[in-house]
Amino acid sequence: MGRSLSSAGFVFPFVTLQATASNPAATSSVPGVMMGTGATFAITPGFSGRLHICLQGQAADSIATGSFTVTLRYGTGTAPTNGAALTGTTLGSQISAWSAVANAVVPFTLTGIATGLTVGTAYWIDFSLAVSSGTGTANSISCNVMEF
Repeated sequence: MGRSLSSAGFVFPFVTLQATASNPAATSSVPGVMMGTGATFAITPGFSGRLHICLQGQAADSIATGSFTVTLRYGTGTAPTNGAALTGTTLGSQISAWSAVANAVVPFTLTGIATGLTVGTAYWIDFSLAVSSGTGTANSISCNVMEF
């Protein structure tokens, strides 16, 4: 839990998260699969039900001119494992990238503001990875979340 903000005698406990996740297993899924970071990236809103979420990392495709697409997702309940079917609410714009060479590592940043969340309910934060061909990998994954 983060610090508290006080206004007119009321105390608002706001929460923050800053964490890194292990590198998820690779995928060759064209529609995409979950990367399984939700067990590490979890937060429970304390007062507003609004979260600013920023997830960053690197990804690559094993095939020259192959592409990958990453999408930020969140939800409640049990967090999806690596390789699970697509689930959760998407947030922000998806990012797609390709390279003229195989295995070129491309950084990405996924951000968004989730609103209308239930205070006191735990939310997992994850991302999905899809490839056009070959095998996609992701690494150096970190996440920062701030309730406001």
